[in-house]
Amino acid sequence: MKSGYARTTILVAAAIMAIGAIVLGYLYFSGQSKQMAVVIVAAEDISANTVISSGMIRVVSIQEDAKRPDAATDLAGVVQKVAIAPVKKGEQIVLTNLVDKGTAFGLAAIIPPGTRAMTITVDATDTVSEFLQPGNHVDIIATLTDGSNSVARLILQDVVLLAVDSNIQSAAQRAQKQPLPAESTRVNAARVTIAVTPSQAEMLVAAQQRGKLKVVLRGVSDSSRFATKGTSTNRIFGIKEAQHQTAKSVQPAKRVSGTQKKTLRKSTVVRPMSVPTRPGQVAECPPGLALKKNTITVIKGNQVEEVEVDN
Repeated sequence: MKSGYARTTILVAAAIMAIGAIVLGYLYFSGQSKQMAVVIVAAEDISANTVISSGMIRVVSIQEDAKRPDAATDLAGVVQKVAIAPVKKGEQIVLTNLVDKGTAFGLAAIIPPGTRAMTITVDATDTVSEFLQPGNHVDIIATLTDGSNSVARLILQDVVLLAVDSNIQSAAQRAQKQPLPAESTRVNAARVTIAVTPSQAEMLVAAQQRGKLKVVLRGVSDSSRFATKGTSTNRIFGIKEAQHQTAKSVQPAKRVSGTQKKTLRKSTVVRPMSVPTRPGQVAECPPGLALKKNTITVIKGNQVEEVEVDN
């Protein structure tokens, strides 16, 4: 009897221990799952001042207690950021070591490929300069004054403003085509920085040496282009240019070919000078000139020959 009771007690105790183990295991693994965290780590060594691409990082799960307080957990917050400190492969990416491209490299970070940033001076008293913001597209007109005549020519079309005075549009604002906040834009800008090709930069430098540049603001969605010939104050007011009148009044001398010269020399005949006389008066030769009668002078090329002729 006692042996049966002991056996039952042992079985009950074993069952309780098994149930306890199951409960403890469930609690353990349940607790472990709640303590896991997702972080972004480097898939390769990343050096300082490097723009991070999606191929340089990966998403992993680690224990919560191993996660750094400032660890990055979102890919969107890491891609296209600049690492200001080196990161070893497998290390967590921390937000305190990431900065925006515009902050890390300044203006150089937003210059489009194949172009250069060039700053030009604009008329600060122009009303449109109050509305210029980084990210706007503009046209450039060059003006040149020569005496009383001024000439204006549209030399560049649809170029982007990278900066207005010292204000630069951030990479995020540029990607989303967002303008700068109104309070960050100075009124009556005196300098604008535009993105131009090397040949366009040469054109602007040459234009600035002789004249002034005018900025014309384009609409947000306007990408149209027009072929213009420029104009001048003389043309607008119908004033004839003096150089055109001079060109019409002066006729160029006609050139004579070598063959024509030779023909003229062969056919040139110098006739004897005749002295008019009255009836019954003997012709007298002027002093110092011997009168040759019944002769003619024939010029053939470089040869001069006098030939007597019969009466």
